[in-house]
Amino acid sequence: DIIEAQITLGSVWLQQVADGRVRAFVGAINHVEKNLVCFTDGRREEVDIILYCTGYDINLPFLSRDICNVLSVERNYVHLYEKTFHPDLPNMAFVGMYSQFGPYFPVVEVQSRWLGMIWSGVRTLPPQQEQLASIEKAAKDFKERKEGVFHINLLRFAELAGVSPPLDRPEFVKPILFGPLVPSQFRIQGHGAHPDAVQQFLQEVDDYGDVPGSALPEADVKALSALSWATKDKSLKTAVEETLHNGKKAHGN
Repeated sequence: DIIEAQITLGSVWLQQVADGRVRAFVGAINHVEKNLVCFTDGRREEVDIILYCTGYDINLPFLSRDICNVLSVERNYVHLYEKTFHPDLPNMAFVGMYSQFGPYFPVVEVQSRWLGMIWSGVRTLPPQQEQLASIEKAAKDFKERKEGVFHINLLRFAELAGVSPPLDRPEFVKPILFGPLVPSQFRIQGHGAHPDAVQQFLQEVDDYGDVPGSALPEADVKALSALSWATKDKSLKTAVEETLHNGKKAHGN
């Protein structure tokens, strides 16, 4: 669901959940009693290991002071164009060097594909002044919001790489907007597309998706309205607005 944006951690994660090898819990930990984890909803689970994903501070001791000054490296932020490049360092790029909520690997995969396209000449960067202006704006936005959200970063890198899901094809609109957000949908079109990606994605939608009918729940209508207002992706905006129109029409609004 692009609204809830629960992207899977890997291409086999959903299957592991379906097979019962992985169990997912929603909720917070209340307290721990020896090897029992007690959740806020009253559930108690016996565990062997608790892995704390606490993040990290940025530290780049292998780079010279001059390079770090160009990048204006801070404890939790590096000044880069689209979180990847700096126009004054044309032979250097950074992957995963940003703070966000959610898993990194799906986002880093698409970011790495975009990086490869830039350095191989498949895609090009804008002029230097445009990059610098973008870097300045991104730094200001970061100070106001601090953390990014992984699905927003993922969709942005996909747009830059030209591998966004094909929302211009009507048969894909609802599966993409409301189906599972999985890596296969970013292999349907563009550079590096896989011939079996469509079949794989539709199979994952069938296995794990919860695609609504013609009438949309009120919460989805509100979320789609916000997404339509916020997005800069024209195909996404058009698909969202058409889905909204059809959903409201089914409600008789």
